[in-house]
Amino acid sequence: MAKKQSQVPSFAGAVVVGVDGHDTTQAALLWAAAEAARRKARLVVMTVQEAHTNALAFGAGVDEVTAITDADTDVTARTAAEAAREAFPGLKVSTMRPEGQPARRLIKASKSAALVVVGSHGRHKQAYAALGTTASTTAMHATCPVVIVHPDRSTAHAAGPAHVVVGVDGSRDSSIAIDAAAQFAGEDGHVNVVNGWWFSMTEGGSLAGGDLVEEDKIRARHARGVRNIAAAAQKRHPEVTFTGVSVEGDVTSALVEQAKDADLLVVGARGRGGFSGLLLGSNALKALAASPVPVAVIHR
Repeated sequence: MAKKQSQVPSFAGAVVVGVDGHDTTQAALLWAAAEAARRKARLVVMTVQEAHTNALAFGAGVDEVTAITDADTDVTARTAAEAAREAFPGLKVSTMRPEGQPARRLIKASKSAALVVVGSHGRHKQAYAALGTTASTTAMHATCPVVIVHPDRSTAHAAGPAHVVVGVDGSRDSSIAIDAAAQFAGEDGHVNVVNGWWFSMTEGGSLAGGDLVEEDKIRARHARGVRNIAAAAQKRHPEVTFTGVSVEGDVTSALVEQAKDADLLVVGARGRGGFSGLLLGSNALKALAASPVPVAVIHR
């Protein structure tokens, strides 16, 4: 039986991906490997697998369960690492097989990792669930950026400069998300800065629909605001092209529509309306569930 690793591992600068041997995590593995290769970073394949006694003979002991779990986890880790190396020759790949709950281990790794990548669902996928427990918990509690990859949607990683969509609302979190989007886009990449908005009662009572001139002024103000945000980002990241997009309507719908032709959707963990106690804003949660492409959740 392989000896468990007791030392405290270092994930500094690494891309960490959670896999469990199920087909649903294969897309996350390959996306993470591609991103690690692009960043010239180390890829850490983390496999945390729980024991399932229902497949064992009646009366099987703890040692037998542990041995079988260790063997399965080892095979899963080695197979995943080999797949990553085959897809990206020269990529530095290491494996980790810690004990415990997958989300908790990934969250702990996020304290020093550059990025954590996880599939939207693992081996325990429920048909009714928009996100699996590991994915949602990791996205909520991680310290570094987390990318969620849906295996049944577009999961191809951009081979060169990427087209990235990022949601903004003028909050500090969305400003941080823009900088992260620029990093994901890479040199010569393109970032669509998207601001979805609704008319409010404070904006000239426009919900009544009685002042079309005033409504046009409000639309122009929102369009000008997002253009200014994109222009400020352009100054910070001259190697990336930024475009400001103002969309009247539901924020999540606007982001999902804009992301259809993109490689990645980036959202801040909380927006302007987020309460300090919230771990993940409603728009971020909806985007994670509905996005047609991988989603990066950016924390402060």
